[in-house]
Amino acid sequence: MNLSMRDKKILLMFIGILVFFLGWFFGYRPQMEIASQIEESNGPLEERLQELLDLAANKDFYVSETASIQEKINEYTTKFPSDVRPEDGIVLAHNMENELGFQITSVGLGEKEFIASIDGSSEEDLAQEIDQTMSEQANEQTQEQLDNIEGTDSQAEENLQNASDAAAADQSYTSQTPVLYRTQVTLQFNGTYAGLKEAVTYLAQQNGRMTLDNVNASYDTSTGNLTGTIIVNMFSMTGTDNSYSEPDAGDVAYGTDNISERSNRQHRIQMETRLLTDRLRISLQKAAMARQITVRKAKIRKVNQHLLMIRASHKKIRVLEGMFFRPLYLSIYRQFILKRRSQ
Repeated sequence: MNLSMRDKKILLMFIGILVFFLGWFFGYRPQMEIASQIEESNGPLEERLQELLDLAANKDFYVSETASIQEKINEYTTKFPSDVRPEDGIVLAHNMENELGFQITSVGLGEKEFIASIDGSSEEDLAQEIDQTMSEQANEQTQEQLDNIEGTDSQAEENLQNASDAAAADQSYTSQTPVLYRTQVTLQFNGTYAGLKEAVTYLAQQNGRMTLDNVNASYDTSTGNLTGTIIVNMFSMTGTDNSYSEPDAGDVAYGTDNISERSNRQHRIQMETRLLTDRLRISLQKAAMARQITVRKAKIRKVNQHLLMIRASHKKIRVLEGMFFRPLYLSIYRQFILKRRSQ
């Protein structure tokens, strides 16, 4: 097929247009779209960069302010105890009775309630953080166990699972973020109106982090006193360097420090009591058996005496028979013989 010069020029022109269109559609156009997207994303990045540059320019100021605020936070958080336990409420009631003469009839400690977190986290966020941290720590210990276990047999898998469970169970993790909690202590009282005012003043003057939440009182016409309840909010904060310190109850006996020793002593007392009881029961059984033997001997002795009396009576009867019936029999027999001879 022979093409003229004009046809060749037209064909080359068509091929050039096609190559230009394909290059624009598959090359230039996508690159321009990417460049437009990059330009749009550069706007926020440039604004963020400008903010960072401004912060960098005032770095010393922000560092000093951050250190000052952190120092105030630490000073504030150190005033809170790390925990509130039942003995805190009991010692508070004990001190009120000793110092005020205000009678506390019962003490109740409520559940620990979440109030707030320093960084604004919610209770659900903190629980999720704790679960995630415990899982990571358990996985680390599990990986260590995995490195020490060779093979993939059932025993190795069982050891691995046990190691993972033990690692998760042994973790006692608390959030490193300071978290404020509230525990309500309910005090039931019985006293005068003046004593109630002194109790409220006493609670307001306490150094511990506590507030008076509610006071409910009723007048008793029979005694002229007030009876009711006082609810005290006792606050604690976790995630700090504070450690729990036991309250000072003065001369109150706390009991033994060694529970096992006390348990062993109680067990020893129970064993000694049981031993004495067994000995007493055996002694009573022996005494009862001795009484039974004595009664039996007395009965046997009585029977023997009765038998001896019967034997003695029998001998007397035989003697009497020999002394009376035998001569009579011989006399009758003699008469009978003489009568036969005479015939």
